[in-house]
Amino acid sequence: MLQAFIAGILHGFGFAPFNYVLCAILSIILFFHTIKKCENKKQIIVKTLIFGCTYYIFSLHWIVNSLLIDVKRWWFVIPFAITLIPSILSLYYFIVTIPLLYFRREKYSFIIFSGLWVLAEFLKANLFTGFPWNMIGSIWLDYDFGILLLQKTNVYFVGFLTIFFSLFIYESLMRKKFYSTFTLIAILSLPFIFYKYNEVHHESQNHDLKIRLIQPSIKQKFTWSHSELENVFEKLINISFKKNNSDDFDLIIWPETAFPFAIDLNDIENQSHLQYLASFLKEKQLLITGAMRFDENDNYYNSLIALNSKGEIVDFYDKKHLVPFGEYIPFKDWIRIDSITNLGSLAFGNKNKSIIQIQTQKMNIKCLSLICYEGIFPFEMLNDDIHFAINLTNDGWFGDSFGPHQHLRAVRLQALKFKKTVFRVANNGITAIIDNRGKIVKKIDLNVEGVLDYK
Repeated sequence: MLQAFIAGILHGFGFAPFNYVLCAILSIILFFHTIKKCENKKQIIVKTLIFGCTYYIFSLHWIVNSLLIDVKRWWFVIPFAITLIPSILSLYYFIVTIPLLYFRREKYSFIIFSGLWVLAEFLKANLFTGFPWNMIGSIWLDYDFGILLLQKTNVYFVGFLTIFFSLFIYESLMRKKFYSTFTLIAILSLPFIFYKYNEVHHESQNHDLKIRLIQPSIKQKFTWSHSELENVFEKLINISFKKNNSDDFDLIIWPETAFPFAIDLNDIENQSHLQYLASFLKEKQLLITGAMRFDENDNYYNSLIALNSKGEIVDFYDKKHLVPFGEYIPFKDWIRIDSITNLGSLAFGNKNKSIIQIQTQKMNIKCLSLICYEGIFPFEMLNDDIHFAINLTNDGWFGDSFGPHQHLRAVRLQALKFKKTVFRVANNGITAIIDNRGKIVKKIDLNVEGVLDYK
């Protein structure tokens, strides 16, 4: 049991904010070794749960931070968040470990283990609402040869190779087949040779826009406080226009729900705060911001809007991949949590719309719109010639924790596969410009007020 616990802790150190690749690899080996020693299904179940719960509690404890912002309202949910979420996510590991009970004595058991691990990750990323978080293949995101493999294949294949080669070395050493170990080391050198003679895909930019990203670093307790809305609004204007001269920029981008007043698209002219904001924009200059909007049926959406200097919303996007229990209640006809907490549901955006089109002084722009954790899912590969992606988020819910670092890393993985620049704008961080190889060009750290310029 101690080995399963240690393996779970080590696994957590393999991902952001630590990113210790060796820890991730050692955790897989130790977990495999622990499961192979199990003699019956009960031992496998117990050790799998210890590994999974230890890892997820250590790695995802930041989820509780969002409940602490209004602890008087959500105190009763905290014990469930700490125990239930890790327990549910740990169930995916049974896909890996239970079959091993019947194959653990076989020489090829490590191959089965590797394949089942990747299958479990695929199911976790796609079943129900999906949660493609901390994928094992993503541990190579900071290495050029890893970027090349991720671009040429995908995160599941790289994950399989990672586990397969790690366990192959382990099995060879345990069986004292050193010749096999040396053979594998030679095989492992192939990616470096492959990288030497292959260039990582680096698509040239298809625009010459000047873009400014705004990170206001507003405490989460103020962003939803009615008494602070005017102060929040003025702070954003001050950072964007008064404190920093933004006249030369084509686009100014604010974070998710940064515009603090709900918007009615059918009555833009009479919304004084929007018109006031537009007065700071120069001709042909645009501001993109997250905002809550509502329609004639009183449906509320988590939206991205593009505002011009005339006070017109030239295009908008409504978030369509909502956070369960955060933005909507799944199975709400059976789960009546809203009667206890007054938690309502946002409406889902148009599933066929992901792109906004905006006209700047220089050119017509098409950009992929992603709000919050939509950025962790595979970007929709549309036929349109998209110039770049915009990811608006507010990780202020999770404080100074692992969460914002893990979120950024997941977006980097998708930027690499999308092969376009991603402008990620976060309320309290981490705001970043991510190139089409998944590398961070510039960033603003957590809890720092600032601007990030792309020219």
